Amino acid sequence: MTADLNLGLDIWRLERAPLVQPWAALSLNHPLPLGLTGTAEIYRFRSALPVAARDAGVLLALAWQAADWLVLDGGGDLGLFSAERSLSVFAGFTLTPARL
Repeated sequence: MTADLNLGLDIWRLERAPLVQPWAALSLNHPLPLGLTGTAEIYRFRSALPVAARDAGVLLALAWQAADWLVLDGGGDLGLFSAERSLSVFAGFTLTPARL
């Protein structure tokens, strides 16, 4: 199992007075059989209104490494501020054309 804590800043509206939106995320990843990886993440974005509203949630995902260069993933994201959103689902992929 691995864990990582990420802190960052999103900068919105560069053409006028920029708005800074700090965020934090804690992710736990656990390898599973058959090339699968399970992920649980909690995150929080601070408000940068009127451009981006606050956001926080719990994300659960499953990823599968189909090949050395391809990872498929999908999951759900439960929003903790129900006025903003309650649930979203996602699917995606990552291509790695070359390794350095």
